[in-house]
Amino acid sequence: MKDIFDLIARFLLSFIFLARAGSLMSDFERAEAELIQAGWSLMPKFSIIFVIFMIIVGGLLVLTGYRSKLGAAILIIVLLPATIIYHDFWNFPEIEQQEHLVQFIKNMSILGGLMMLMIHGSGQYSVKKIFATINT
Repeated sequence: MKDIFDLIARFLLSFIFLARAGSLMSDFERAEAELIQAGWSLMPKFSIIFVIFMIIVGGLLVLTGYRSKLGAAILIIVLLPATIIYHDFWNFPEIEQQEHLVQFIKNMSILGGLMMLMIHGSGQYSVKKIFATINT
C-alpha cells in the first residue's frame, strides 16, 4: 500500500508543476508581465524560459521516479524563490494579504512534500526500478 501512495503522491506533486509549465507556455506574455510587476527585471524572458524548462524537467523526474530526488531538488530551487517573489503577503495591502498568505502556505506545504521525497525516494513504482527489474 505504501508504494501505491508513493506513486500517487509523486503524481500529485508533479502535476501542479507540469500544469504550471503549460500555463506559462500558453500565456508567456502575461507570465513575463507578472514577473516584471513582482519586481524581477533581470532578463524576464530568459527567466520564464528557464523556469519552464526547470519545472518540466523536475516535474517529469518526480513523476517517473527516475532520479526523483534530483527532480525534487530542482523543484525546490524553483519554488522557494518564486514563493517569496510572488506571495510576499507581508508586502500586500490588507485586503490582498489573506489570498497571498494562503498561496504562501500552500507552496510551503508543497516544499514539505518535495523534501519528504528527497529524504525517502520514489518508492517501488518508478521507471528506474522497473528498468532494474527488467535488466536482471
